[in-house]
Amino acid sequence: MDLNSDQLNIETPELVAIEMPLAGIGSRFIALLIDTLIWGAGLLVLAILVWLFRPAMQAFSNLSYQWTVAIVTLIMFLLNWGYFTLFEAFWNGRTPGKHVARIRVIQRSGRPIGIFESMARNFVRYVDQIPFFYAVGVITMFVTRQHQRLGDLAAGTL
Repeated sequence: MDLNSDQLNIETPELVAIEMPLAGIGSRFIALLIDTLIWGAGLLVLAILVWLFRPAMQAFSNLSYQWTVAIVTLIMFLLNWGYFTLFEAFWNGRTPGKHVARIRVIQRSGRPIGIFESMARNFVRYVDQIPFFYAVGVITMFVTRQHQRLGDLAAGTL
């Protein structure tokens, strides 16, 4: 495996050279922006449903309302983590935003990612987001030769 500045070159066992451009910060930002808008729309629908059913839940007891808050928090986590994880694992390494930006997640070997790589890289996404809007992830992308964020390093993906 050879690496130019923004190019991944892989030589297969059949001695066929495959060249793949590495996604930069611009294309990743476009993909994340589109995915955030889609995810935000899903959260808006969830918020409207909670708002509609909140009075009914409060009528039962304060404990029911606390359970509702806990369940909504869990659903928000699953929407955020599951959105990226499931799309990448089952849609050839792409989310809708990555599809528009024409990028995909692959293993360092050039092979498609599976559910475990997707789960690992997206679980570490929460660290990449610290302290604000992907600051740790962006810094890591500038420091690594293959423009990887921490989630990519943890999962062995590009």
